[in-house]
Amino acid sequence: MAGRTKPGAVTAALVLLILMAVYQLVIGVFAVIGLAMPQGRAMVTDVSDVPVAMLAVGAGLALVYGVANAVLAFLTARGAPVARIATVAVQCVYIVAVIALLFTGATGTGDLIAALFAAAVAGLMLSRPAKAYFAAPTATGVPASGTAAASGSATPGHASGTPGQSPGTLGQSPSVGAPGGFTGRDTQPNGGAVPGQRPAPDQGATAGRRDAGGFGPGHRS
Repeated sequence: MAGRTKPGAVTAALVLLILMAVYQLVIGVFAVIGLAMPQGRAMVTDVSDVPVAMLAVGAGLALVYGVANAVLAFLTARGAPVARIATVAVQCVYIVAVIALLFTGATGTGDLIAALFAAAVAGLMLSRPAKAYFAAPTATGVPASGTAAASGSATPGHASGTPGQSPGTLGQSPSVGAPGGFTGRDTQPNGGAVPGQRPAPDQGATAGRRDAGGFGPGHRS
């Protein structure tokens, strides 16, 4: 589905996924670097009462969420059917995590704003145009979420019956030039004569016509 035209909802969700991935990765990397340095930890403890461990949890959440959004943006750009459900699931988990960690100090106002963008992305992916886009058939004609055709179906252009056998032949090959298209040796299954074939002369009747002298009828002595 990479060659299909994306609806506006999918395009907007893709742009938001890319922006959120870049933002979360940048924030997470700088937070991890700052907490890893002694001067950074001292500065944080001076300006905030939040434990360093909780700040590390918030930085780790930002990194994980940023990587997840980058992967989802890649899948959405390719039109993978799993991108829609996976995007909705990841955004919902992030929103719940932000709300749950809000009372511990690991997340703050910036994370709440990011959660609002996550809710917008989930809403775009749940819209009807996005659902129709990811459920549409691919370029090969196979539905993205469908199954293959059932086995045993007739092949297009192939007549029913045994392949390569003409109906009604029963293994007999017609003879060119013979009456009715059959040779004198061809007979029906019940022993009768084949239509269009001249019956053979009765030998018994011919023998009865001959007289005692061995001459046939019509012979003059």
